[in-house]
Amino acid sequence: MERQHTILAICFGAISALGPLALDMYLSAMPVMAAHLGAAEGQIELTVTAFFIGFCVGQLVMGPLSDRVGRKPVVITGLVLFLVASMACALSGSIGQFIGWRLVQGFGGSVGLAIAMAAIRDLFTGAMAARLLSMVVMVLGLAPIVAPILGSGMLMILPWQAIFWLQAVLATLVLLAVVFLLPETRSDAAKRNSYPLRAVGTYVRLLLRRDYISYAGVMALTQAGFFGYLSAASVVLIGTYGLSPMSFSFVFAANAVGLAISSQMGGRMAARFGALQVARATNIFRGVVAIVLLVFALVFGLSLPAFIVLCFLLVASKGLLMPACSVLALENQGQDAGTASALMGALGFALGSLVSFLIGLMADGTALPVSVMMAVTTLLSLAISTLTFPKAAPTH
Repeated sequence: MERQHTILAICFGAISALGPLALDMYLSAMPVMAAHLGAAEGQIELTVTAFFIGFCVGQLVMGPLSDRVGRKPVVITGLVLFLVASMACALSGSIGQFIGWRLVQGFGGSVGLAIAMAAIRDLFTGAMAARLLSMVVMVLGLAPIVAPILGSGMLMILPWQAIFWLQAVLATLVLLAVVFLLPETRSDAAKRNSYPLRAVGTYVRLLLRRDYISYAGVMALTQAGFFGYLSAASVVLIGTYGLSPMSFSFVFAANAVGLAISSQMGGRMAARFGALQVARATNIFRGVVAIVLLVFALVFGLSLPAFIVLCFLLVASKGLLMPACSVLALENQGQDAGTASALMGALGFALGSLVSFLIGLMADGTALPVSVMMAVTTLLSLAISTLTFPKAAPTH
């Protein structure tokens, strides 16, 4: 049975990693791509926007659809779309073509985040769900950190198109794993009782349910702060503090290690203490770190070591919080698990896009904008958990 759990975790993690990899792997290649594709000023940034739009819409469509037809057929469809779009991106001859295919790539790549959490909820609840979700969250956290490093390394020896050919190869390997290793997790009875066309009403109902939106809101704010950090880290660490690209890679690698360790700890701690207690305690810890970050940023000034350490603590502790909140948010959504999981992912990416945009607007050549936004999203998360989380652990 443990072997089957490992296979499931690997499959769900691999599916979930494709979207973040596709989003961040080519960031260092954007100037080269803009010149090659003849992009006007600002057009190359639209490729990121297109991916975000496709990713958010894809989750909102794929989740409810998987509730009706099953998880596996939807995953396969999404992976095929991602595979075709990745190859088309590599072969694009104009910025217009590239933007269009990035939209499709985002739509297909959303399938991992939309389906993985729902599929785990189909099979497990409580401690086992938390353990498997912690592995998925670890991959989701590692992928956007490792992706820019991998893309930069490839760009040193290969043309930018190689980045998208690699994404196509990875999609092919994941597709084969899904076809031959991943079982269908949605029962026939549950499929018959699901109606995708009612998804809008289900989304509204979920947004109004305290036992869902409290945890989903905390997750969305946590993701938003994380995406804000990713969007500004290279500019701040290299441009403001003067780190070399290699030193910058080491900082990102340290974040990746911290996130990996905390993600594995999160599943074990949820099993021992309960997901609610882990989520509440982690939010308090993160709130303290956010206050220290805000005080340094606004009053004392942020030295390089302070910025690196405080951001590391916020990034790493994400691995404790996300699996616990995922379990709690999906605990009572069995019939609509796919729809609920899709909405969680869409909220996180939408809010992450907004925070990244705001950091760009506030950019002043210092670490202040990203520090303030990370602190604000963390403190809002703490406020939600303090005001809305139940006082006692829910009974299972």
